[in-house]
Amino acid sequence: TAPAPAPLTVAIDPVTARVGAAATITARVSSAGAVPTNSLTWEWDFDSTATSTFTTTETGPSPHSTTQTYSSTGTKTIKVRVTDPATGRTAIGTRVITVSP
Repeated sequence: TAPAPAPLTVAIDPVTARVGAAATITARVSSAGAVPTNSLTWEWDFDSTATSTFTTTETGPSPHSTTQTYSSTGTKTIKVRVTDPATGRTAIGTRVITVSP
């Protein structure tokens, strides 16, 4: 049997966010093995609490960018769950940001 593929890791780049303006959020996948070049599934939670609710699902290669507009200032926790449909590997990345006025 073939060895299992190496686990994925995902990191969210630093984000500058202001109330009422679209913030660009970019995440990147890495792996000790081959990084998938096919379309990955990206599930986003833009204001995560104790229980993540991934409300936006997109597909595309890594790195992958999306946008989010926040309606209030303060600290927000962004989470992204990435799935490689070819192998079923998943990874979750988190970044805490501050939304400015």
